[in-house]
Amino acid sequence: MKDVFGIALSQGTISNLQKSCHETLTDFEQSLKQQLIQAKVVNFDETGMQVNQHLHWMHVACTDSLSLYPLDPKRGATAMDAMGILPEFEGRAVHDHLNAYYQYACDHGLCNAHHLRELIYVLEQYEQQWAQRLIDCLIDAKEEVDQYRLDDHQCLPEKRRIYYQRRYSRILCTGLNEIPVLPEPARLKRGRKKQHMAKNLYDRLKKHKAEVLAFMEDFNVPFDNNIAEMDLRMNKAKQKISGCFRSYAGGQRFARIRSYISTIRKQSKHVVGSLADAFNGSPCYSSAGIIPFAHGGQPWQDATVFEAVMLGIGGNEFYQKAIVELDMDALGGSTMVKVFDQMRKLQGFTDKGMPGRDWNVATGMVMSGKAAFQIMGDWAKGEFSNAGLKPGIDFYCLPTPSNHGYLYNVDSFIFYGMKGKSKVDGQKMLASSIMGKNVQEIFNIYEGSIPARLDVPMDEFDMCAKGSASDLKYSAMTGGLLPSFAHGMALRSAQKGAIQDVVTEHFNSNMSSHEAARNLVQAVKASL
Repeated sequence: MKDVFGIALSQGTISNLQKSCHETLTDFEQSLKQQLIQAKVVNFDETGMQVNQHLHWMHVACTDSLSLYPLDPKRGATAMDAMGILPEFEGRAVHDHLNAYYQYACDHGLCNAHHLRELIYVLEQYEQQWAQRLIDCLIDAKEEVDQYRLDDHQCLPEKRRIYYQRRYSRILCTGLNEIPVLPEPARLKRGRKKQHMAKNLYDRLKKHKAEVLAFMEDFNVPFDNNIAEMDLRMNKAKQKISGCFRSYAGGQRFARIRSYISTIRKQSKHVVGSLADAFNGSPCYSSAGIIPFAHGGQPWQDATVFEAVMLGIGGNEFYQKAIVELDMDALGGSTMVKVFDQMRKLQGFTDKGMPGRDWNVATGMVMSGKAAFQIMGDWAKGEFSNAGLKPGIDFYCLPTPSNHGYLYNVDSFIFYGMKGKSKVDGQKMLASSIMGKNVQEIFNIYEGSIPARLDVPMDEFDMCAKGSASDLKYSAMTGGLLPSFAHGMALRSAQKGAIQDVVTEHFNSNMSSHEAARNLVQAVKASL
């Protein structure tokens, strides 16, 4: 940093940056775990790491696009349980035959790169010819799998699988006689009888035949565990260059941040930019398979987002001038250009399925964990409530950024002019009932909204409604209460439609922000 930018960072500053990034990536790590739990095949491995001169273990759970590095004092089941993946995992775990993995009920696959190394050793050191035959069998099977994979097959044909399974079994059956038997010790010892290391390898290959040959049954299963070993390589290089971690907390911070960087690299994303996003509080959710912004590409939804962005970027007075007063300088000025710039950024957080999506489908994406957030009115809360989800526990309702601005949208009842005192009295009675405190309370609790009256007790409302009502009262007192144009409170339909058309065209095209601001002025002028 000092050589490049002329800035010297103290150790305390670096430590604080690591701590901040680690905390920001908490939700990312949880989402990453869920993605791994749902994967069909996950590779696992572990390697020793020194923490304050004590041996700890850096574990890895990874796929082609995801990497998770938990650091733990233990190597076995205790650490694997703490990782939080294998206890819930129902796919296939590929590993190097550490016995602790076999306590989990998922399917297993073994690393044949390890088997080949061990077979070569017993061939060269002990002249075990069956080892050479088994090496040839595994390599032949791998080459055939590679060929069929190029032709878009998902597994070897059944006849070829049976051929290799039988060939594998014959080699082990005939090779047993080649394995040396260790002489009986002069003095018997308790426990399992010691065997020749070639016999230990033989027993493992015989017992776990299905796991050794799993790569033939499903081409999603790799021949080896190299992906996990390569994922751990950088961590070992870090230890050789920088030495051990001085504290367990420091090691954990490194592991989580490294999980983020490795996942970003695998997904061909910009590392420095993604780290900047993390420090700004918005880590790259897509690295964990999460869509950042759930949005439906319908004009009214585009307008809903646009007016919230406008209020946040421009402030209350700007919104009043641009929308309520239709001031042309405000509609076409530099602040409006910034508003469209922000809309373009938000558009980059959406997914390809955005166009035409209904708002409740977008809400469902947030509910299911497929997306991080949605900008929508309080009616979206009803979807969460109907699904049994509770505010403050399962989801949060937060206002979009602004200087205490509040865009209101009010449900309206219209009474037509009637003749006759009894009819007019009936209308007044209905209006009085609608605006009564009891009806306002009960209706809005079920609706998911807040009362139009400011004197209705909020004790029975949830935290989202209470927060919204509090914001409304404060905005009303400070001049920040403003009408929504997207929902028909601020403008006539002609002007609303003119603005909405430009907003939607910009959001769904490559139109520049300057051009959008110019078009906004022209559209509004033409609508008047």
